[in-house]
Amino acid sequence: MKIIIFSDFFLAQSIPIVSILVGILLQFVKRNLWIGLRTSTTLSDPEIWEKSNKVTGVILLILGILFFFLNLIAYYLDWKLWFKELDLVLVSESIIILGVGIFGVIYSNKLKQEKETTIKLKPFIISRAFVYVICFVSVLTVITGLLLPFIPPNFYIGIRIGKTFSDPAIWKTVNTVSGIGFIVIGIIFTPLFFSIARKEDTQRTKLFEKNLVLFVVLNLIWALLSVGFAYLV
Repeated sequence: MKIIIFSDFFLAQSIPIVSILVGILLQFVKRNLWIGLRTSTTLSDPEIWEKSNKVTGVILLILGILFFFLNLIAYYLDWKLWFKELDLVLVSESIIILGVGIFGVIYSNKLKQEKETTIKLKPFIISRAFVYVICFVSVLTVITGLLLPFIPPNFYIGIRIGKTFSDPAIWKTVNTVSGIGFIVIGIIFTPLFFSIARKEDTQRTKLFEKNLVLFVVLNLIWALLSVGFAYLV
């Protein structure tokens, strides 16, 4: 008799399913500012974009299929420990997926270096409008941080793991601390992105690429630290 509830199984499969879908999408997506492996290197040349996105997509697809069947086996063989530590499983899978993204960036830079030995690439310029969009995202990070201490347990916003759902007091403590961190990150990067948007084209592109990566990585690291903090409360 199965004691592992289906909702836990469905949650466990969320990352593999997204990884599979993104892996497939990366095989076909054309250069754009919203979907795919988007750096000034990949956006500067369609060939580099295509190669780096396809390779990254294949790896995501393979990992997604691997995670999917691993979760499936764990469910049907009733591996209780696997789903008891589901939060750690999801965090581990997320870190691996993040590693694939970092590999994709490194691989695209290598392709650029190889291509520059034969032909000079036209530099890609990040538009002011796009920088302002990310600036708005940074503002939303602050707003989210302000809301987290006051949002009750839910399945949509907050540090949503089994540990926080099990106790409203832990939920509030963890999300309050998490919210403070997101507020700090947003307050730092909002004026920074606004300032970058006003720079000239070349300088704007260079500064934006570096700080966007830092902004994303800091948010991801803080989210993971918030998950870890839940187990210390």
